[in-house]
Amino acid sequence: MDRIADLFADFGAEFGLSRPAGKCLGTIWRADTTPCADDLTASLGLSRSNVSTALKELRAWGLISVVRHPGDRKEYPHFVTAHADD
Repeated sequence: MDRIADLFADFGAEFGLSRPAGKCLGTIWRADTTPCADDLTASLGLSRSNVSTALKELRAWGLISVVRHPGDRKEYPHFVTAHADD
C-alpha cells in the first residue's frame, strides 16, 4: 500500500496537492474498508495533525466526502467517484 500512497503523493504534487494529502487519497482509494484518521496515521506514519490537515485539503478539493457511522464519533473519508453537474 505504501507504493500506491507514494504514487498518489507524487501525482497529487503535480497538481498542487500536498504530499500528505496525496498519500491519504491513495490509501483511501485502495482501502477495502474506509479508514478513519487514526488508521491513516498508523498506516502512513504521518502525524495526526498532518492527516487532519490533509483530509481538510481533500474535502476542499472535493475529492473526498466524510461520513459518520451510527454510534461512532469517528469520521470516515470516502473517495468521491463522480460529481453532479451544476
